[in-house]
Amino acid sequence: MNKLLDFKAKNLIFIFIIGNIFIRVPSITQNLPPYFFCDEELFSEETFRMLQEKSYFQQMFKAGPVNIYPPFIIYKIYIILTNQTPSFNELLIFGRFVLPILGSCLTILFLNKLVVLLFGQESLRPRLLIFSLFTFSPYIFSQSRMWYPDHYQFFITTALTFYILKMFYEKISFKTVAPIIVLFALLISTKYTGLFFGLPVFIAILIKTFKEKTILSVRLKNIFTYLVFGVLVLLTINFSALMNFEKFLQDFLFNINNYGGGFELSSRGFHGFKYYIIFLFIIPFSIFSIYFLSIGTIDLIKRKKYFEIFLHVLTPFVICIYLGGFYAIVNRNINFLLVSVLLLTTYGIEKSLNSLKFRKFNYSVLTLMYAFILYSFTLTVIDDFKTDSRIVAEKNKRIDTKVSFLKSMFKK
Repeated sequence: MNKLLDFKAKNLIFIFIIGNIFIRVPSITQNLPPYFFCDEELFSEETFRMLQEKSYFQQMFKAGPVNIYPPFIIYKIYIILTNQTPSFNELLIFGRFVLPILGSCLTILFLNKLVVLLFGQESLRPRLLIFSLFTFSPYIFSQSRMWYPDHYQFFITTALTFYILKMFYEKISFKTVAPIIVLFALLISTKYTGLFFGLPVFIAILIKTFKEKTILSVRLKNIFTYLVFGVLVLLTINFSALMNFEKFLQDFLFNINNYGGGFELSSRGFHGFKYYIIFLFIIPFSIFSIYFLSIGTIDLIKRKKYFEIFLHVLTPFVICIYLGGFYAIVNRNINFLLVSVLLLTTYGIEKSLNSLKFRKFNYSVLTLMYAFILYSFTLTVIDDFKTDSRIVAEKNKRIDTKVSFLKSMFKK
């Protein structure tokens, strides 16, 4: 890669990292207690309790430790250095500030690594496409501004996809498998639905292991080593659960019953599947992206990229079918699959722009897609500067109460 291209690529990364930080600032002080979101309440209250009690052990396990410990560790260092304990709102704002910055910046860096791996070192246009889709998607933006697990899910699955593909294209070894195992353990420890990503992780490692020209006993030994390492990493990250296993089991079963109870392969399951497919393949980048998703998928089939088809197409569909059969249908359950849609869309756009066929039509669809994305994104940003409707409702309720009181006094 020549120096000019390298300079342009680094500038592009820098611009989008700064942009991802800047666009998330207005939402940091929105929806403060008592108007904040329910999951934020779980994460922030548990972190605040740990700071106040000077405890390093989690006692709430309705969410994984990755939602608690990053802001806890950073704020703990701040307390040690300044000898100042935060108020609850300060901690909440701090968590909102740190998580989007860390999550979005790391995601951009690993999206760059994916582009280099898949399109080549000198690919500037795919970088611009994938960075802009991630940054300006109103869905991704709206899901990744608060103290929610989505920041980590986007980053972890992007990094996980990179290391899976890197291992698949190169020779398998403990060095190439270790990052996959660590990231998969982090994904599970962020949101329990991350367990389903174990399917492509396990199959990728299995395929590469048995492709190696070594005796069977060595292959089996390697698989056993990976499993032991994975269990150790998962237990280390979830050390609080080991120390308080009864409470962990209680909260884990609560999540299973709350989100995963009553699986049925019926009409309800079909409606759940349909909901997830819409939120995964259409909502993030608009209905116009279906055109590029189709081109990207067909291109992978033509090039006989069977593992990529399994990873980016079949795995999301299978997981959507399975999750669709449960009681609670929540779009956040499938956010860890978004990187596959992002890559497929980028594949499709890049393929269509390189083709001489239907050139004008391809550019027209791309223009419509970006126009829709940017319009929706602008509306979302504008909403961040507005007063939360629940605050307005609360003020109106207080006014109505005062008016009713005055009327009653006047009647007397």
